[in-house]
Amino acid sequence: MSHKYAFILGRNPALSYAEIISFFKRENIITETSGVSDEVTILKVEEEIDGKKTISELGGTIKIAKINSILELEDSDEQLFNLFSEENLFSHFFEKRKGKVHFGVSLYFLDPQSDFKPRYKKLLENINSIIKNNLRDAGQSAGFVRIKERSLSSVSVVKNELLKKGAEIILVFSKEKLFVGKTLAVQEFADYSNRDYGRPKRDSRSGMLPPKLAKIMLNLSRLDKNSIILDPFCGSGTIVTEAMLLGYQNIYGSDVSQKAVDSTSQNIDWLKNRYHGEIISPSLKIFQSEVSHISKYIDSHSLDSIITEPYLGPSFTRLPSDFEIKQVTKDLASLYKRSFEEFAKILKDKATVIIVFPVFKSYQGYIWIDIFNDLKSLGFHQTKLLSDDIAQKFPFYYSKRNTFIYGRGDEFIKREVVSLVFSP
Repeated sequence: MSHKYAFILGRNPALSYAEIISFFKRENIITETSGVSDEVTILKVEEEIDGKKTISELGGTIKIAKINSILELEDSDEQLFNLFSEENLFSHFFEKRKGKVHFGVSLYFLDPQSDFKPRYKKLLENINSIIKNNLRDAGQSAGFVRIKERSLSSVSVVKNELLKKGAEIILVFSKEKLFVGKTLAVQEFADYSNRDYGRPKRDSRSGMLPPKLAKIMLNLSRLDKNSIILDPFCGSGTIVTEAMLLGYQNIYGSDVSQKAVDSTSQNIDWLKNRYHGEIISPSLKIFQSEVSHISKYIDSHSLDSIITEPYLGPSFTRLPSDFEIKQVTKDLASLYKRSFEEFAKILKDKATVIIVFPVFKSYQGYIWIDIFNDLKSLGFHQTKLLSDDIAQKFPFYYSKRNTFIYGRGDEFIKREVVSLVFSP
């Protein structure tokens, strides 16, 4: 029996969607996409999933909700009212309890909001009252969370204890259908913040990769947990520590800076203490090495994957000139090419590389690291993680180079997430 779930997507929805699909493929769970937009995807999943466990393994998903009802938008208002009848409220959304239950309603779109059927707008304005009144008539005291926007943040869901003392009801509209569901889990925002800002070593010069993005990159590799992975620019160890939390058992990390290596080791110890009992002790090898000498420390053709964010160039406090950008990209292309020459010595055939390149914003548009032809000559080939029909839904997040662009709109240096396979 298949089940339908709504996944609320994160900052880069294209990257979030690709991660979800990669995660289920790694787990050998069959899925089918019923719809996707820049805020939500509906998936048909061939087996029931544990929402809390699943979201803990995903870096780019904000919420997971289980869909329990689907209405055609041509259906009458009466059928929509019946979704929130006393019987359905207690069978699909709430458990009777002493005291007050708390709830909130969030609305998402699988199509542009302009296509939203006008006759439902007024109904949505009153839907909190409908649910509250039906609960009251059933003898259940209830209160709803008032919001300015059309959806609750994960912070609001947690702070109002909706998952413990009530429910968040998710409404997802497409052009033809309304999907109604209950939130199972939300992203562990406080935990991510602590792993980012609360760890003992965090140095902008040794790496500021967000833990969420590190986890996404690991999932994009689709590696099983016994694979051997390396981060050769480990910085303060974000990819290494996120790999530990995900349960990877063979992890290497290296950096040209001994300070970075020491920072990684301290952050590993901190993580082990903080998550004592939650981490299955992996085989770890953390060492200092220039990337061009790394094959001295790792057996030939022994790695299943390299997952890394290398040096992205100097920090600019202003928008750099095109001349400055072109000089930086030239220097970085040389560094990256030398790195990939070394990677070719230590990767297995069919090994994956998930890597970040910088993208520079200029007055003429984006300036990229032009290196793909050089990489191809070394045996590294790009892999497309999104089909063409899905990719076209994300013009601002997925580039014509078949790569993901990660960053805020006001940043003049963004991250380009690239997926490659080594096949010499």
